[in-house]
Amino acid sequence: MVEAVAAESTSDNEVESESELIQMKLQLDAAFHEINHLKKELSIMALKEESFKENDKKVCFYTGLPSWDLLNKLFLYARPHLSKENLLHPFSSY
Repeated sequence: MVEAVAAESTSDNEVESESELIQMKLQLDAAFHEINHLKKELSIMALKEESFKENDKKVCFYTGLPSWDLLNKLFLYARPHLSKENLLHPFSSY
């Protein structure tokens, strides 16, 4: 009888452990999903050259210029005159 109670107790502990493991996996999956979502949001909000290409609304909002093409032409014109000592990427220093 003592053996049956001990076996039942062990079985209950295994069920609890498995339940906790499943819960942790669900939390981990949710965390990965949130991380990926935040990475996408960050890339959209980033002020890098790639984020301005093909996004004339963003170009207009941040620069007042109507298009990426015009911003890029202006950048190419100004690039030779940017400080060589600047540690930023040339587009970022512009």
